Amino acid sequence: VPSSCCLAIGDGANDVDMIKAGHVGVGIVGKEGMQAVNNSDFAIGQFRFLRSLLLVHGRYAYRRMSVFCYYMFYKNIANVLAMYWYTFLALASGERLFLALYIEFYNILYTSMPIIIFGIFDQDVSKQVSSRSPHLYSAGINRTLFTRTGFMRWVLEATVLALHVTFVPALGLGLPGLSLASPQDG
Repeated sequence: VPSSCCLAIGDGANDVDMIKAGHVGVGIVGKEGMQAVNNSDFAIGQFRFLRSLLLVHGRYAYRRMSVFCYYMFYKNIANVLAMYWYTFLALASGERLFLALYIEFYNILYTSMPIIIFGIFDQDVSKQVSSRSPHLYSAGINRTLFTRTGFMRWVLEATVLALHVTFVPALGLGLPGLSLASPQDG
């Protein structure tokens, strides 16, 4: 089936081709050696850990990666659009909206911590609930967390943020053509 995703599970050398052919390969440490583990995407010690790998860690990983992708586009769109719109306020003079140091550290320092903390601590439900509720796994199967609609919502929010970051200070400072004061207020 073209839109399906295949999980291949094996524990020996005879399973290596199957593990490589699957979209996701899980190698089980077995008596036959480490060939399956060495050729897999994930390795587990026993077959009984598969439930936890799929229903808990797989589900958490899908949720976290969805937010991670949205966030990466969000923060960069907001940053670039703010600088783009500022060029019009600065009359294309080459004046920068942000200091050079801020631009250099934007991805490294300022915006990396929120997503790192989110990636470490995000758990919408406990591990026990996730393990006992296989229906929660359907969000990944149905691809409901990372969608075009969700992406467009994050892009719209980034655009609104960029508008605020650019034009609210400009209005407050009274840059030419954007002053809130009327000419009579003088």
